[in-house]
Amino acid sequence: KIAFVAEPTGHVLHQNNLIKKGTDYFDKESFNLMAGADEWFSPVFAETGPDGAVWVADWYSYIIQHNPVPRDFKNGAGNAYDTDLRDFTHGRIYRVSAKEAPAYKPLSLSKNNSAELLAALKNDNMFWRMQAQRLMVERGQKKDIVPALIEILKGQSVDEIGINAPAIHALWTLKGLNAIDQNVIEIALKHSSSDVRKNGLKVMDFSAKSVETALKHDLLNDKEPLVVLNTLLLLSKSPLNAATEKAFFERMAKSTEVKDRWLPDAFATVLSANGGKLMKKQLGNQLKAAKMAKPATAAPMAHDHSKMMQEAKAESKVEGVDLVISEIKIDPTTPSARERITVVVDVKNQGTQDLPADKFVQLDLTFEGMGIKVDQLSRNYKEGIKAGETVSITKNINGPWVGNISFFADIVGDYNLRVAMDKNNEISEGNEKNNNSNKKITFTAPANMNSFALERSIRSYASVAPVDSLVALLKRSQSLDLQGKTSVLKAISEGWNYRLKDVKVKPADKVFLTNLNKTPDTRLTRLLTAWKVLEDTKPKGEVKIVRIKAIREAMKYDVTEFTVKPGQTVELTFENPDAMQHNLVIVKPKTMEKVGIAADKMMMDEKGAEKNYVPALSEVLFSTPLITPDQSFKLTFKAPETVGNYPYVCTFPGHWRLMNGMMKVVK
Repeated sequence: KIAFVAEPTGHVLHQNNLIKKGTDYFDKESFNLMAGADEWFSPVFAETGPDGAVWVADWYSYIIQHNPVPRDFKNGAGNAYDTDLRDFTHGRIYRVSAKEAPAYKPLSLSKNNSAELLAALKNDNMFWRMQAQRLMVERGQKKDIVPALIEILKGQSVDEIGINAPAIHALWTLKGLNAIDQNVIEIALKHSSSDVRKNGLKVMDFSAKSVETALKHDLLNDKEPLVVLNTLLLLSKSPLNAATEKAFFERMAKSTEVKDRWLPDAFATVLSANGGKLMKKQLGNQLKAAKMAKPATAAPMAHDHSKMMQEAKAESKVEGVDLVISEIKIDPTTPSARERITVVVDVKNQGTQDLPADKFVQLDLTFEGMGIKVDQLSRNYKEGIKAGETVSITKNINGPWVGNISFFADIVGDYNLRVAMDKNNEISEGNEKNNNSNKKITFTAPANMNSFALERSIRSYASVAPVDSLVALLKRSQSLDLQGKTSVLKAISEGWNYRLKDVKVKPADKVFLTNLNKTPDTRLTRLLTAWKVLEDTKPKGEVKIVRIKAIREAMKYDVTEFTVKPGQTVELTFENPDAMQHNLVIVKPKTMEKVGIAADKMMMDEKGAEKNYVPALSEVLFSTPLITPDQSFKLTFKAPETVGNYPYVCTFPGHWRLMNGMMKVVK
């Protein structure tokens, strides 16, 4: 019941106490088994040994990570930097035992002694049970032990943690000996231990006969959720007749496990099987139900009291700079469990003075509830905020990686999102006491298993289905209520592979999709843009479009020079197909070396990665964050009014000497 989690960078071996809840497990009141003050202590693996002690493999190396590469170091094999602090020849193994452990005597097993092997199958240590199982299978197709294995399988006793381990090993030994027949299956599926019933399902082949047997024992309605889950997985890979489909739909309709972590996905796998055959039938069932249902009355709109309070705060004027979080916006506004929300934090300067550029507006975000706690940091925004202006902050930072602020919860319930701005008081403000805000977020349970499993199935289907099929689903969904239509659209938009480029939509379908977009929806807009039904939105006015890529394994840009007009809007897309992080920083004329040297020094700054290795110098004009491999970033800015040559460089320490180019501002 303990899972050992090795964390070599933290010099810790943690132990997770696994508590079962439905089909899922969670960690409760666990602590570390080992923690080392020795910086060379790097545990990488641990498990219980044949003596009942915990055996720990210690990598025993001071440096076990690859990047970022320190100054004056070179990359070696596997792109890891070369250093004498990597030890490839030594290691340590620890044996951690309890003082009160009984005396241990190792077994001596032989595949020629079947009685000894059968006895070892009942050992209280899984190591010896596994060795006995292996040796019995390695004896070949000798069937002399089959009757004894069946007798072990029939045993109904359970151990301290409620399982019959010998019966499970006997079952898999019979599987290894090709001795699974209908009699063995019947014994396993009727067993009093749910773990044996679960394994009985797992040793069955994917056939109509197996499905028939599972349904005969009513395993779709078993009291143990993991047995139900494995029954559904059996159905998802086996041929289904009309009677089986009927039994499946009836079980899904009466399901009360919509809050369970994995059962909805198990139902969805059955819907998605065979090219989505049952998924399309279930959508038809939903359409029939929608025709018979009465129109739902819209619920009154709820007031966002936190927003009102923030707006009330924002009315006062303070001398100097005064930043306040005016609103925390989430999308979707009413999330359901297992749905990711994106977060936008609006910050208003309600003071009388402008916040200058190059001053980072730092946000510390904590998302907490239902036993979950997630911390994120945003230290990306430094464009300045004028007096009276409100800006939206959408980006977070995780070491050198930059992404959108977002959170995920797979448990129904209430969560609290706390946002603390300028926690370290790096910005001088007239009022330092109004920099915190909270927002309550409720993740609701889906309405029922029918709708939820259908949505999960469509999402999976959308990742591989052709556009024509997905448009057909959207057309059919228009007869559903608003919740049903939204569910289908959400599933398709989240499941679609946005990396696909050559997408062709039929002219008639384009007309339908264009009409569908009359009421704009962010998911639909994104989807239709990917399908080329809508054009990408472009900045207004004359825009210079520039695309620059990092050359793979060359530490260079593929474009080393481009020209723009004074004051012209520039839309620069920087793509990084390389295996390392890179950025693109535009600086004032003749300042490349100064900025580059300052960037190199940031390797010694513990917050260098948070700052994207962009020096806080007035010579820096525009910059992208560090871009991770196979990602891109669109930087939009107005070119300087002064004619001249403006260098651009990658300020990841050490890169700028090779990775640079020139933006020429010309009349």
